[in-house]
Order: sequence, then C-alpha cells, then structure tokens
Amino acid sequence: MNKHPQIVLTSPATEMTTHHNREFLGFGTCSPTPPFPHWLTKLLFYPKVKNSEGVAHYAPYGLRKVEAALLNNGFEEDQVAVIHPDHLNHYVGPETRAVGISVMDPLGLGPVSATFSAILNGRPATAFEFRRMMNKRCFRKFKPKIILGGPGAWQIHSFKNAQQIFGISTVVIGEADEVAPEIFKRAVEGDDLPPLIYARPAIENNIPTIKRPSVNGLIEISRGCGRNCQFCIPTMRPKRDLPVTKILDEVAVNVKGGCRQICLHAEDILLYGSGAEYGFKPVSEKVLNLFKSTIEMLGGAANIGISHVSLPAVASSPGLVKDLTHLLGIGEPNAPFLGVQVGLETGSVRLIRKYMAGKPLPYRPEDWPEVVKTAIGVMDDCNWIPALTLMVGLPGETATDIADTIELLDDLKSYRSLIVPLFFISSEEMILHSNNTLKKETITPEHEQLFLACLKHSLHWANSLREPYLGRDVSATFKLAFATFMKIIGLKAAKAKSTM
Repeated sequence: MNKHPQIVLTSPATEMTTHHNREFLGFGTCSPTPPFPHWLTKLLFYPKVKNSEGVAHYAPYGLRKVEAALLNNGFEEDQVAVIHPDHLNHYVGPETRAVGISVMDPLGLGPVSATFSAILNGRPATAFEFRRMMNKRCFRKFKPKIILGGPGAWQIHSFKNAQQIFGISTVVIGEADEVAPEIFKRAVEGDDLPPLIYARPAIENNIPTIKRPSVNGLIEISRGCGRNCQFCIPTMRPKRDLPVTKILDEVAVNVKGGCRQICLHAEDILLYGSGAEYGFKPVSEKVLNLFKSTIEMLGGAANIGISHVSLPAVASSPGLVKDLTHLLGIGEPNAPFLGVQVGLETGSVRLIRKYMAGKPLPYRPEDWPEVVKTAIGVMDDCNWIPALTLMVGLPGETATDIADTIELLDDLKSYRSLIVPLFFISSEEMILHSNNTLKKETITPEHEQLFLACLKHSLHWANSLREPYLGRDVSATFKLAFATFMKIIGLKAAKAKSTM
C-alpha cells in the first residue's frame, strides 16, 4: 500500500470499533456527556478496533461495501485504504485525492442520540467523535475531496450549512454500491463533484461481496422491508433478499479474517425469502436453510447472532423461533440468550392504523397489542431477549395514545427485555419527512410518565442480564466501569422521579 493512498476510507471512532465484540453495546455510543464522562463512554462502548499501524483489520460493513465496489471497478489494492480516524494524519497526504466517510449519526440527531441528549442534557459521543475526526489537520493541509455517505448522511444534508462547515465535497443519500466507483473516479481525476447525490436502491447483482472482514462479522442477508411504516427509512426501499451463496461468501471472508462471530443483518431476519407475496409470513424452509448453511461453514453454531426480527413474524411462526433456538444452541452455557432488536413502536391501535398499517401483517392493526404480547411470550420461552424500541411523538399523538402504550408496557413487565423510547425524528427519506420532530421543549407530562416506565422496566432487567451478557471474557475493570455507568443512570432516574 502506498504511504498516502489516493483513496482513504474511514468512519468516526464510535463506528470503527467492535464494541468489545458485543454489537448491541454500540447503542452506548449515543450516551451524552454530561452526565457520563467521555472516558467512561469510550472505555465501555467504543474501544479502538484492531489495526495494523492504523489500517483497520475490521471495519463498518458499509465501508467494506464501498471498498469492494472500488476494487471491483478498476481501482488497485494500493490505491484504497481503510483507516481508523486516529491515524488519518499519517495516511492522508499529498497523493490522497479523496476521503470517503461512512456515518451513522454525525450530528447526534438520530433517534437514540436525540432522545438520550434531550433527557440527560448532554452531547452524544457520536457527534463528539465526528467533529473530532473532521478537525484533522490533514484535511485542511492537503484538501482532499471528502465524500460522505451512510445511514446518517441525511443529517449533514438537512442541517443548515453543515456540509460547508465540515468541508464536505459531496453527500450521498441512499445506497452507494452502484455510484461509488464513478464518484471516486471523478475525485481522483480532479473533476468537480456535485454537492448532493441521490443514489437509487442497488440491483441485487450490483451489490458487491465484501473482501475484508466487517465489524463483529456483520453480514446483510436482505435490504429494505416492504411494510411501509411512514416514520421508517428502510421501508422506503424495495425488499431484496441476497442469495445464500453471496451471504456464505461473506461468511467465509469474515472467518478467514479472524472473526469469532457472525451477525446476520436484515430488517427482519425471519422474513428472509418472504415478504408481501407471502403475506409477510415467514418461509421457514428458506430461513432454516440459510442458518444451517452458515453453521456448516462456521463448523458450529457458536456465536451466530441476528440483528432484527418483527413481532408479527415471531407470533405467526413460533415453531421457526423454536427451531432456530435449537439450531443455535440458545439457552446453553455458551449462549444463555440471544439479543435482538425489535420495533414495538406504540401500544396505540389508532397510531398503528394511521402510520404503520403494514406493521402488524399478517394480522390487523386492532390485533397489535395481542400480537406484541404473544410474540414476546414466545421469545421469552426461547431465551430471545428483545431490545424493544418505541416511537414517541408521532404527529398527532395524544395523551390517550401514550396511555395505551404505558398500559401495554405494564403487561410486559414480567418478560425479560429492554424498552427504549425514541423521539420521532423527521428525515427527508421517510414519508413523514415534512412533519415536526419531537423536541425537549414539546415533551409532555404523559411523555415523562412513559419514559419513567421504560426506564424502570429496563433497569430491572438490565441488572439481571448484565452478567450473562458480558460473560467471562471482560475484565474486572470493565465490569466495574459498567456498574458505574448503570449507577449514574439509576441516580438520574431517581432524580427525575422525585421532580415529577
């Protein structure tokens, strides 16, 4: 590799990390300072990824896709380098023509960060680390073209003057697989770049296979959703299932690169090979075949994780959940439970019908509360622990809607789970992009009651799940730091309760 590659790819430090090989600790990077000291957040949630003099051994999945797209389309290995942001000053030099940056939450405007910041009155680590990266002197000295994309690119485009403030040449909104080679080719040749590019959803055959390992062995098996929830970005893109052969090729890349775990990613793992044409009912044979093939390639089921499932898919196919539990050895000493992210959204049938009528399919909107309870009961029986997200502050939300949600949460209190309220954040990539977002100033007493209900539930279960989740391979220092983090949350919760 050249000392100063023509193209450098990077992400903020909050993303260029394995989160201690626990993908869901990544949510902790949204923690604000204050009340959490910055050193504590960094220690717990984003230690520096393994690297060779700054060249990342593991990198965010989106960066690996861009890297693969460039190498598949005429760029040589010594022209492209994936670098941890702490080492940018060493690698960005006079020969560097372009720096590609993938971001999740550059300004701290994402739902998790915005919620935590408003409640706790601080700036999230995601925003802190993005600004720290963009202030590198190499950008000012050598003036490479900066091309920014990723799920959080909308924040730079939407926030007044952010693109100019950070010296970003081009913002790419959407999937970059097909457009990246041409953009970087023009940058390397010194051509002017458009300030904004809207990239269409990539055709399956044009989605490249990664060539080097991703953070925590993350591998996407599907893109898009198809349920058409109006507050969600992935649902705006067509659902595409990637071939098993392509998925297994990426499993092989990660295993060869030393990954000890694989995390299969989709908006709903259980709907792999399914969708609207199947009435949003899982096709068990396709899902089980994928998992069996992955296990065979890995030589065992240990350390296979999944990112997301939907409650209706679980409720409609409890047998599939039980089969996967058996396949993956969930409940055994090496895998006491399986963590997964799940959208609960609301307990209000009215809001379900108005903004997410496709969410309950194959059930009806009025069935939603029962679907939720049935699905979470199935998951609890199978030792699947959901991190349930709520969408708070949807346009037209009433006190009655919030009361319905609190009532549903009360029905879930005996089930092992975490419940995370998220502010509705408007984005131009969603149907509700023209509506106002929930802000601290518009929080109502009913919202405060909901936040406290979520916090009480989550603290109760987090304390009992902490030891089995962290396991034996973390240090006593880490466990002490994590206990300190939880104590700060508990103190904040007690203070909030006393003032209500």
